[in-house]
Amino acid sequence: MRAITTHSGANVVRITINEYQVKWARTHNRKTGLDKQCEVVCGNFLQMPFFDNSFDGAYSIEAICHALKLEEVYNEIYRVLKPGSLYVSYEWFCRIFISLMKRPMGVWGHF
Repeated sequence: MRAITTHSGANVVRITINEYQVKWARTHNRKTGLDKQCEVVCGNFLQMPFFDNSFDGAYSIEAICHALKLEEVYNEIYRVLKPGSLYVSYEWFCRIFISLMKRPMGVWGHF
């Protein structure tokens, strides 16, 4: 978030359900002098505490993979974005792999 703000001048709002991450991010936002442009909110991405059509754009990094139902998260993202806005996501992990990991060990063989 600080890199985006530094390079673009945009105001960025971050949401995380982890209170430790909220405190850590707020501390670093203050240390870098970006606390006026970078806001951190503790909340659930399935029930974001924002009005409809609140944001000009959105991004997520390694977050959506934690949702049990992707359509619920994407519906909530769509709700808070202004019409015509963009959403960008980077995910390294997918649920299909989690399902495969739950197989008995003898099924795996060697990697």
